Amino acid sequence: MTEAPSASPRAPLDRPIAPPEKHPGAPDISAAPAPGLTREVRWALAAGLAIVGTLVYLPALTADFVYDDAVLVKGNRNVASLGAAWRAFFEPLWSFQNPTSGFENAFWRPLTVLVIALGRTLSGPDPWGHHALSLVLHLLASLAAWRLASRLLSSPGLGFAAALIFALHPVHVESVAWISAVNDPLYGLFALLALDAHLAWRGRGSRGAPVAAGAWLLLALLCKEQALAVIPIALVMDLAFGHLRSRAGEADDDPFADLLRTYGPFLAAVALYYAGRVVAYGSLLAGFDQASARFGHGLARAWQFRVEISGRFLELLTVPFDQAIFRQVRPEIPAGHAPWLRAMAFALAWLVATVAAARARRRLALALLLAVPASFSVILIRYEGAGGFPISDRYLYVPVIFVAVLAATVLRRLLPSRAVGALLALAALVGGMRTYRYAGRFHDDESFFRAAVAAEPDNSYARQGLGRVLMDKYHLTLDREALDEAAFQFLMSQKIGYVYGERGPKLGAQASFAERASELNRIITNTPPSTLQIDQTVMVSMHDRLQANLGLGWCTLFRALDPRTAERDFDWPKVIFEQVLKRATEDPRLAAMGAEVYAHTGLGTTLIHMDRLQEAEASLRKAVQLNPSYAEAWRNLGLCLTRQERWDEARAAYEQALRFRPDDLQLLLEIAGTAADGKRFEIAERRLDEAQGLYPDSVEPVFLRGMVAAKRGDFTTALARFDQVLARLPDHPEAHLNRGKVLAQSGEIEGAVQELGIACELLPESFDAHYQMARLLLATPGAERSALRYLTPAYRLSRPDPLRRVLHEQLARLVGGDREQLLTLALMSEARGDYVHALDWTERMLAVAQADPSASAEELAFLSYKRGTFLAGLKRHVQALEAHRECLAAVPDHLGANHDAAQILAIDLGRAAEALPYARAALKGLAASEGVDPRIRAAMEESLRQIIELGELEQMGPEPPENDPEPDEDRDEGE
Repeated sequence: MTEAPSASPRAPLDRPIAPPEKHPGAPDISAAPAPGLTREVRWALAAGLAIVGTLVYLPALTADFVYDDAVLVKGNRNVASLGAAWRAFFEPLWSFQNPTSGFENAFWRPLTVLVIALGRTLSGPDPWGHHALSLVLHLLASLAAWRLASRLLSSPGLGFAAALIFALHPVHVESVAWISAVNDPLYGLFALLALDAHLAWRGRGSRGAPVAAGAWLLLALLCKEQALAVIPIALVMDLAFGHLRSRAGEADDDPFADLLRTYGPFLAAVALYYAGRVVAYGSLLAGFDQASARFGHGLARAWQFRVEISGRFLELLTVPFDQAIFRQVRPEIPAGHAPWLRAMAFALAWLVATVAAARARRRLALALLLAVPASFSVILIRYEGAGGFPISDRYLYVPVIFVAVLAATVLRRLLPSRAVGALLALAALVGGMRTYRYAGRFHDDESFFRAAVAAEPDNSYARQGLGRVLMDKYHLTLDREALDEAAFQFLMSQKIGYVYGERGPKLGAQASFAERASELNRIITNTPPSTLQIDQTVMVSMHDRLQANLGLGWCTLFRALDPRTAERDFDWPKVIFEQVLKRATEDPRLAAMGAEVYAHTGLGTTLIHMDRLQEAEASLRKAVQLNPSYAEAWRNLGLCLTRQERWDEARAAYEQALRFRPDDLQLLLEIAGTAADGKRFEIAERRLDEAQGLYPDSVEPVFLRGMVAAKRGDFTTALARFDQVLARLPDHPEAHLNRGKVLAQSGEIEGAVQELGIACELLPESFDAHYQMARLLLATPGAERSALRYLTPAYRLSRPDPLRRVLHEQLARLVGGDREQLLTLALMSEARGDYVHALDWTERMLAVAQADPSASAEELAFLSYKRGTFLAGLKRHVQALEAHRECLAAVPDHLGANHDAAQILAIDLGRAAEALPYARAALKGLAASEGVDPRIRAAMEESLRQIIELGELEQMGPEPPENDPEPDEDRDEGE
């Protein structure tokens, strides 16, 4: 192998530069890679590398936005256009989230922002443009790796084999398949070019200064902070190759000047980069004082973790089988923890190999071995600046080429060059197959987080991340199982980090997610905090706890809103959000995480659905005041104002949300809808033009154009638009519904009935569809009885407003004395907490039954009991008690009536002694009953025993005051 020259000693211009000294085991790093391949072959190999690389990453090209992409790419106003990206050049990466707050990371990556903006320019709101850019950058970086490997190995053929390993290595999947990690192939390309330029400068005899290397480094730094590692990589290579040896024998040699000439361009790049950061952060600390995560490690654990990082990185580079997405930083290493033991083994193996290479003066091997940890030295020095998961694949983009070249170096000492090239190519293809499979994990959010949970089931962050994804899935599909699993994942996230011991969950995967979530909720709620031990072997941050609680709050809200839910309980989500808000106001750390903003948003949204619109508006306005960039709060404020028919204000709120979610289709449609409702038709049409331009395949802008035309009274155009929608999507429910409404307004009753009937089938939980159909049939002579089929679900789905009373009266007229129908309506009203109408239906039933001689005593008792239940719900306790007594007069051992009578007397009326016979009868009945849910049985027994204890104490009379002296029998009364 040709040996590389050392740095040439500087000589006077009147004598030639002395031939460079040769070093054993050093490569020939000449100005260009060693010859050996024709231009045609080079082009063919480059094309082959691009083709193979593209095939391996095909799953990524069709992938959706995942994880941080939703915020950093889709919701980032700074990447809405190239112009916006240029204007944000001196803004930290995540500053768009809340411009009014401080920054919590050290990420200033203006070129990355420009590339993301370019991806949006290429494909608009679709992800393919971003994925195509990531792949192109990776392929270009692979070509740069080929050039660098060829220079190090003095062989373009072996260099190509090493570059093929680089292109297909599984550790690169995270960087290439995940849009938000585009900074890795981007900085990697420039970093490899910087290193190649530096070695080329050395190969030319180190004449002048390596200005090109400094320029490439500056570009790399503007993409990612990890590019700072280029300097230690160049330094260790110079040391290994002997380029920094002292020249004591030459009087005119100035070591300091030589170092300054060598690293001056790098230092100049760093100085310019630092100046840019000072401007971006407005501080001389340039944001380097910021930390993305704070693990609270002591000195010993911090150094132990650095060893862990090194060993696990070396493992991932050489044996890339552990492909977890989120590798948590455990506060303590569990006994016998396999990843830690493997990390120790790989770190030790590297140390032995490095010492052996140094002792054998294998300079190339030594340079490569030292370059690997130098590549991630920035992470080792300050791992808290690397985010919550420092042991991530994306920090290994550059060192892959050093491992590949090292493998080629070792193998060619044992095998012929052709065999080495073939073996490396085979290894690359095997890695490529794994890469192809692994890339599928980044196809969508659900695949991404399911893979994360499968890799580390005790990872709280992964659990709550999957919970959010499943909750979003439910929001789109109304898949109740997805909502149940989301609640389970949030509860699992809450459970992780504590040792429950025997109280831990018993249900396995065979149980439904609803059952497992219920069990977890019971365990977490009922376990006293004093009995819990903290599990120090898992990482759970305060942010994880916050997100899990917020997620559970949203889950309970969605469950309450689910039209299939028997009882819509909005109090539970309200309490959860209020508790988070309370904690956030007490703990500045939670406030810094935006807890107040999220809690106000959740609380405000819950209050909207409770029809407490003024309180909801106040809460949501507080959220946008705290964080003017939070799109979700603006959107829900728009919803609140829409409910109040304040169209212009609602549209303004939606416009604010759109600023922070550029090109969001739903927001564009909501803006157009409120503009049309407010008779601002020009604005509506303009926004619909924008939506149709961005989403030409979507029928929703066309549908909304029909809605706008209908609001204008242009029924012909409206019907034409709805027909366009139905031609493309025959089962579009809203198009059928609104086509039916327009036909009804046009007097085409037969067509309207047909369309509304289809809408009711497609939208079984739509109030509007059933109400419009019922109203149309009620107005059609002879069709009143047919209207009952639609009037009943409309009544069930109605809101608590005057229209519900109208529906109630219409149903009462149609149902008459049908006890079965009346019971259905009573139970329907009870399920939604509407005790006023439930009581009315029950009293109608009771009147009919009392007038019917065939009515049984059990039926009358049941109706009296239900009447008492509804009266109690309305806080009419005396009347409720009388109703229960009427029930018990007919059926003395009625469990429900005895229990409720005891509760009313003891708790609501304060007459516990009178409650005793009812409580004892209920307790006896409960013991004899079967089929009662164990949890309900336990709660009833507990409350009844408390009532009995309270009643017995009341019978005994008040106790004498504790400090009263006992009467003195010998004392004369006159004294």
